[in-house]
Amino acid sequence: PNSSVAVARTLLNGTDIEAGSSYFNSSAADAIASGLVTEEYLDAACKRTLKQRFELGLFDSVDKVEWNSIPAEAIGAAEHQQLSYEAALQGLVLLKNDGILPLRKGIKVAVVGPHAESRQELFSDYYGNEVCYNHTWDCVSTIAEAINMTNVGGVTLSELGVQFVGGDDGPIDHAFDAALASDVLVIAVGTTAFQPPDLEHESYDRNNLQLPGLQTEAVISLLRLKVPTILVMINGGPLAIDSILNLEPEIQPKAIIEGFFPGTHGGRAIAASIFGDENRWGKLPTTIYPLAYTAEVQMHDYSMSKAPGRTHRYYTGKPLFPFGFGLSLTNFTTKCSENRASKKAGVASYTCEVANTGAMDGEEVVLMYVKPSPELRNDADHPVPLQNLKGFQRVFVAKGESVTVSFDLARDDFALVNGRGERVIYEGYAHYVSFSGCEDASDRFSVDPKEL
Repeated sequence: PNSSVAVARTLLNGTDIEAGSSYFNSSAADAIASGLVTEEYLDAACKRTLKQRFELGLFDSVDKVEWNSIPAEAIGAAEHQQLSYEAALQGLVLLKNDGILPLRKGIKVAVVGPHAESRQELFSDYYGNEVCYNHTWDCVSTIAEAINMTNVGGVTLSELGVQFVGGDDGPIDHAFDAALASDVLVIAVGTTAFQPPDLEHESYDRNNLQLPGLQTEAVISLLRLKVPTILVMINGGPLAIDSILNLEPEIQPKAIIEGFFPGTHGGRAIAASIFGDENRWGKLPTTIYPLAYTAEVQMHDYSMSKAPGRTHRYYTGKPLFPFGFGLSLTNFTTKCSENRASKKAGVASYTCEVANTGAMDGEEVVLMYVKPSPELRNDADHPVPLQNLKGFQRVFVAKGESVTVSFDLARDDFALVNGRGERVIYEGYAHYVSFSGCEDASDRFSVDPKEL
């Protein structure tokens, strides 16, 4: 109704920090004077907000703050650059590979699309102000440049072909010419957080999930050239590519990579991964919904469980790619077993053997889920998730070798949150523990919390 009520409701529900407005400053006193909220709530919010600032030493003398002793040479140091590179590698998700990857070096590659020559656009809208020392973006390799450097003995062509939004840019005929002159085509599409054109940014929301502008049309036109194609998506918010996945099999992309916003070494990580110098892919941290999803949910209704549901925990529809999905350039098999004796100690323990049955070394990520039984979801008087991610481990496995990983679940890991925000453990109901990469139904284990 008014700013005083907004302040009161905010404080009563535990939100301590205001960003983008100044209602706390202008209306907190009135909210307290009107009896909408007590000063104790304001004091508690202030204490929680200031606690981290005290822990960071912001109220200490400068000589006592450890952050002031970090030397200038630590900025952009080799170990930090390596960490950035590894994060980019592990953040890439291989969604499809019909045998085109890894590419052999020394071939002719065309890199086209609005992200083919991106530098700043490989970042989201929150990052350090000085990525490169000279206040430019020169230290960031574009995807095309990185592929060119990695494709030793080969030829790499680059054309934008199409803008993020609006018409073509090049024109698109140049992209067609480059594709037809190449052995492999890499199409780099997606969104950007920078002006112009502000496709996703704080205070700039998208009203659909499709590729912006003419990108989808450009991709389909390029695919119809029937040049073996790798589709690379660079984006923060989700992208629905139904129309591309529904094309005739013979003209679909041979490989699809979700790159997100990979940052400083994103181009290098993508190039190393598609040529097989690295094999350290990740798993999807989000659900990739179909295009129709935005017509099935109200964007202003933030209910997680209301049909068709939000996130892998509640979504009952068929995603384009599910949460936790991700391929590798090698093949892994995972077989898990339960340590029944551990339940006597109040812990549910599991061991998984991850075997690399392919021809390349690589890293695999094993995810552990707890799935409440249908009976529990039916009997509970509050929404119950379809599944909860309870743990994951990334392991390196050499080709022909196996690695063992272990997972433990305590009694509290089976707790659910009721309608009052309380954690509740439902004894007498089964909860099913399962692991990614396990095709055998015998690798699903039933646990009743009363056993722990």
